[in-house]
Amino acid sequence: MLGSLSNPATTDPRSNTPKPTFEERIAMGLDPELCVKVERLPNGEIRRRMGKMVNAQSAIQNTHGTGPHGIKVCQ
Repeated sequence: MLGSLSNPATTDPRSNTPKPTFEERIAMGLDPELCVKVERLPNGEIRRRMGKMVNAQSAIQNTHGTGPHGIKVCQ
């Protein structure tokens, strides 16, 4: 259904962010740039790892070149 509205919960990073474990929370407290990244491997296994938050351009910045600043994503 091209052009239909999507459910905001599927695109909201707060609802799609994995809950950190106790050890991950300690590491993230010591370094605020750390984040938890969940990856699905080709064999179906899910792997968690620590990543760094980096700045990325949002879709509106890519198309119009406007906007206050980029967004932070876990890489």
